Amino acid sequence: MAGLGSELSRLVAQTIPDGAYAVKVARNHMAFQRAAYATWFESAATAALVLAHINAFYVRRDDRPRRGPDRDKPYIVAEVCIHDSTVRSEVNARREMLKLALAREGIHVEELRIVVSRWGMKERHPFGPQQAAPAEPAPRYQRERRKIAELQTLKRAFCLVFGEAAESVLDRVSAACLEEVLWDDADMACRLSRWYVCRLYSADASFERVIAAYRDALMAQAKVLGLNLRAVTCHPWTGAANARAFPVAGHPCICELSDEEGAAAL
Repeated sequence: MAGLGSELSRLVAQTIPDGAYAVKVARNHMAFQRAAYATWFESAATAALVLAHINAFYVRRDDRPRRGPDRDKPYIVAEVCIHDSTVRSEVNARREMLKLALAREGIHVEELRIVVSRWGMKERHPFGPQQAAPAEPAPRYQRERRKIAELQTLKRAFCLVFGEAAESVLDRVSAACLEEVLWDDADMACRLSRWYVCRLYSADASFERVIAAYRDALMAQAKVLGLNLRAVTCHPWTGAANARAFPVAGHPCICELSDEEGAAAL
């Protein structure tokens, strides 16, 4: 049985000119509003303020010529038009988290662009004056934000250890996982700190030798940055050949590790 939403879209498209497009726009706006509350989960008032200053939100295909092996694939982008510079800065600071939240709402884009509103667009307010509605329960988003921040710290440790070669080394990491583990140490400071097992997956057979040579330095730099690693292990990658844990653009990709795998890594 077709869902109510799809049936409504069909009926509207049959009876109202451009009705299907209007329904699609309305759905995108609702998804963006939910994504905004999820992104600024710690303050519904801030999410409401951001939404109130957005002048337009579009999801479209960018048909400009591109280079590279994927140049013929559709390149879908989301554009957020904002006039207020302070709100633009706030959205820019959480751009990747907002993109992730949109994906959770079913809007998958290659890029989230922030556009300066001009002329008559400044008067548009598709989300209206927002009340500080309670956000959707967000422990999941909080965990994901923390995991992304931890992987960003790991990436910085790689950059400190490998310098100019860091990009080449990181490009060989197909997946990376940081899982918190307990450390029953006599030192109270150690017991109160967060400790992690780091698993790195690579399709390059020589990658393990690289990590073995620099493991101690990597763990030391990570600790300086506030990330305590109890172990760093390497494992063969058998997934997609183009998978990258640390893409050049965007946030690191989260890889989950089961309890059994975490125990085996110790």
